Amino acid sequence: MLLAANPELGDRWLAVTGVFPGGAGDAAEILSWRPYLWDAAIALFLEHPINGVGMRAFGVSSETLLAGYGVADRLPGAAYNWSPHLSVLEVAADLGTIGLLGYAILLVTLVRWLINAPVPAIAPGLTALMALFPLGSTLSLFAPRVSAVAWISIAAALAFAKVATPSKQ
Repeated sequence: MLLAANPELGDRWLAVTGVFPGGAGDAAEILSWRPYLWDAAIALFLEHPINGVGMRAFGVSSETLLAGYGVADRLPGAAYNWSPHLSVLEVAADLGTIGLLGYAILLVTLVRWLINAPVPAIAPGLTALMALFPLGSTLSLFAPRVSAVAWISIAAALAFAKVATPSKQ
């Protein structure tokens, strides 16, 4: 019923079935052109390894690369809205090595804190970790929805940890 209700989802499902033996399909198209986006992000990181191209500047910076691949006209929306659709590559391309170090520190700190966190703080902490996951490939890491989920979850985890920790008097 879901495939019948949403024709775009049905078309995507039919395209995915073409990847398997016995069917024909373009893997890059089925993956929403992500392999080309990933390749462009790697190329931009290698061109600007220290501080990247700037936050949320991947789309405009990658436009000529993606046009060279022949996929720029197939990507939806304007170029300034494009993202690599892989969190770690987005940080690498947009913020360079400096951003990758900050991202790694954030993730390591969050994981280390979660290991010793009180039980009520684990669910929101894991939610934040999932929102910031390095292999997240759906939304841009810097999208308002992802940022809102991540930072509110971190705040909730800290608040729950504070409430769950007995006060020392």
